[in-house]
Amino acid sequence: MSQLNEKKVSVKKIIIFLLIFTVLSSSVTIYLIRQKNDEYLNKNELLQNEKTENISDNLGIKSLEETYKENYIKIENIKATNGEKDEDGQYPIEINYVQIDGLKNSEIQDEINKKIKKEVSKYYKNNKYDTLNVNARCTANFGNVLSIEIDVYQYNLNSEESNYELKGINIDLSTGKDINFEDLFTNTAAIKTILTKSIYDTLSISSAGGDFGTLLDEEEYPYDTSNYDEQYDESYKKEIAQKQEMIEDETFKILSYYNNGGNLDFSFSPRCIHVYKDDLDIQIRMKDYYSQIAIYNRYKENSDIYNNKYISHDIIGNEEIPVFLATNDENVRPDLKWDDNDISYINCYKASSDLFCNVVIAGNINEKDEIYEEGIKQVKEYIKTQIEKETKDEAKYIEYFISINTYEDSYEMTTNVYELKTNLENSKAFFSPIIEHFQDGNYNLYYNSEEDDEYGYIWKDSIKDKKQITQSSKELEKKYDSVNNKWLNFETVNNDDTISKEETEKTEEPKSETNQSQNNKVIVIDPGHQEKANLEQEPIGPGATIKKAKVTGGAVGVATGQTEADLNLKVSKLLQERLEQKGYKVIMTRTTNKVNISNSERAQIANDANADAFIRIHANSSETSSAKGVLTMCQTPNNIYNGNLAKESYKLSKLIVDKIATKTGFKNRGVTQTDDMSGINWSKVPVSIVEMGFLSNPDEDKNLADEGYQFKIVDAIVEAIEEFL
Repeated sequence: MSQLNEKKVSVKKIIIFLLIFTVLSSSVTIYLIRQKNDEYLNKNELLQNEKTENISDNLGIKSLEETYKENYIKIENIKATNGEKDEDGQYPIEINYVQIDGLKNSEIQDEINKKIKKEVSKYYKNNKYDTLNVNARCTANFGNVLSIEIDVYQYNLNSEESNYELKGINIDLSTGKDINFEDLFTNTAAIKTILTKSIYDTLSISSAGGDFGTLLDEEEYPYDTSNYDEQYDESYKKEIAQKQEMIEDETFKILSYYNNGGNLDFSFSPRCIHVYKDDLDIQIRMKDYYSQIAIYNRYKENSDIYNNKYISHDIIGNEEIPVFLATNDENVRPDLKWDDNDISYINCYKASSDLFCNVVIAGNINEKDEIYEEGIKQVKEYIKTQIEKETKDEAKYIEYFISINTYEDSYEMTTNVYELKTNLENSKAFFSPIIEHFQDGNYNLYYNSEEDDEYGYIWKDSIKDKKQITQSSKELEKKYDSVNNKWLNFETVNNDDTISKEETEKTEEPKSETNQSQNNKVIVIDPGHQEKANLEQEPIGPGATIKKAKVTGGAVGVATGQTEADLNLKVSKLLQERLEQKGYKVIMTRTTNKVNISNSERAQIANDANADAFIRIHANSSETSSAKGVLTMCQTPNNIYNGNLAKESYKLSKLIVDKIATKTGFKNRGVTQTDDMSGINWSKVPVSIVEMGFLSNPDEDKNLADEGYQFKIVDAIVEAIEEFL
């Protein structure tokens, strides 16, 4: 009996112990869950008490069809330099800033000009670097407000120490006072919600800046193909998870700073608000939150502040401009979706109910302004005359794309005239997608009606029948006569229009013998990336189960804002020209950014041509701004798709990277052999990816934008190809 009682006591003790253990475990679990939830709530409480639905007040934009006008002021660009020019013609200290004219109140105008000059001068007074470059550029001149973006770059030669920063000056022209960040929005706007989403989107785009394959270090990537899929997938998931966590933490960090009263530096354009924090340019696309945007209307009541000396200074017009377009006068920097430093002027304007015009000037006017100023003046008059002649029997879009070219002592301007039209009854369905296209930050429009151009057809939802939209185009050349110091009349190229008498009197120069010769060697050049990414998946090689995005969007230069797609195309075209001069047959996978060609399709172009070499032009990017140097990439001998080409591809890649490093002085990062690049794996000919330098490094970004460096890279690749073949 006593033994039985002892057993009952023992069982009782065990039950009590289990109950206590269960309670304690539950308490710990609940505590941990609450801690996790508290962490989540802490990150999200910043967004509480903000109304996010149907936000608007009397200052917000009511619809995307509203218009605005530019201010009646003149904006003058001024350059100040110090020191001797280097071999590239650059001053060690260069400061570019703007001054304004046209306000009735001269005291306010002088105060604004002093404020701008003082802000840029402080960098010179406090400068401790060998190189100082300050650019203060006007980004907004509308609604009686002015916004100026200042970017500063400093560098020490010996220590290689550098500093890069962005800031903004934002002014109410009626008072001369500064505009606060909150003034950009309506009184009821959900600013923290807008800021959160914009930070997250900006960081997401930035972190996906280059081909994913470059994220995997060569020595860490396994060449054992027995568990190839599994290893790749795990590496990919881990990389994405790390990036996702970094993006969320950084978003929370910046939002907390703002919520705790931190001052956000910013500038803005008609299209976008740019917030600067910790070297990050956070872009708030105003179109996405138009009912909460007040900067167009907040200061409009103070309209009688101009002396009307500069009422009209645009080619077509500067009033009744659709909101959120990157329209500007000639001294205002265009704010484009993808920054293109070649685009210096845009005048996008609905000239009438049945005519939408767009004038674009591409090319920077530097030392010889007076020559091009006269030429552009003549082009403006020509365009105005042509627009006045337009009939009103159809709905039309007309684009004048003016390219400025300087070749040693010769000057010329090429004007591509591109026209789209449809029946008048389609006017609204025709013009609305065009306006939205430009509100998205594009500077031109192209649709090929003669081909099945799904990419360029922006009227999918409004005009189903593609045959209702037709196109025409012509190219005009205007050359400068250096002997008589005058611009000649337009010459029509690739068109049956009449050529001017002045031009027909000129003797056509004979074609060079080098262009006529052939050496029977075929080179296929692939300018990496394109204007818009295609994130649909394709196999990374023939028969592969692993898939990657068909083509990514590419990186963006941290100092210049140049897109990788633009840079790759520029260098590829220079390379094409040099190789053709040598007698090679050159095939380009693309000649414009407006394409949709996957990496496997690009390789197939090289395969179909049975190319002697397939050169893929790219630029690199890294989360670390100090990363620099040139590298090339090819497959390993263990590549299951084309390992038999590894020896030839490596030889080609080694020649290219060594010669580029020698000619440019860039760090030589050697040849990376990898088997996870679709464009390599699908290739049946010798192939090399050329990563010219790091767009994430301010110094290399600026060098890569310099045409002198581009020619060095091109010459090095040409020499490598000749030695390889």
